[in-house]
Amino acid sequence: MEQDILAIRARLENLTGTLRRNREHIPLEVLKTKYKKGYEALSRDLSLTASGYVTRKVLHGIQIHRDYQQPVTQLVRRVTEQSQLLVQLSHAIFEKQDLEECDRLAEQLRQKLLDELEIFCLQHISLVLTEECLENPQIPPLLYSPVIGCGYLENKWIPLTHVPPSAGSS
Repeated sequence: MEQDILAIRARLENLTGTLRRNREHIPLEVLKTKYKKGYEALSRDLSLTASGYVTRKVLHGIQIHRDYQQPVTQLVRRVTEQSQLLVQLSHAIFEKQDLEECDRLAEQLRQKLLDELEIFCLQHISLVLTEECLENPQIPPLLYSPVIGCGYLENKWIPLTHVPPSAGSS
């Protein structure tokens, strides 16, 4: 995934560099009239590439169980709209051609999303009663989030397939 993001960022750097050079040497009105086709194609390509880049930066590493995709998709839309960071991201890309600012804004959006996703996950927590915890009341049950398919062990969320069978006895 990291290589994917780096490749898209390189493409984005190339496109923003082209936009910057065009705007430095040719008045915007001329770009929009005389060079309309090329300018619109560049703008479209830049928009699609920036959208893909920001989406990957914001959502990388987040895995949601298919049963929760619809409500989480709605959560992502709500967080994105309420944050109003898309306007700032667009300005950073199209007006300033500043990818460092784009990265900072994408990280802000990611953090807002992770904060809201944590609340959502906590509303859907389950307790997993292992055989060990049924036999020994001193062993607590395992916390499980069906949203992300992980158990909480040793202060971190671990995919349930990686949780050892005696997880409750730690």
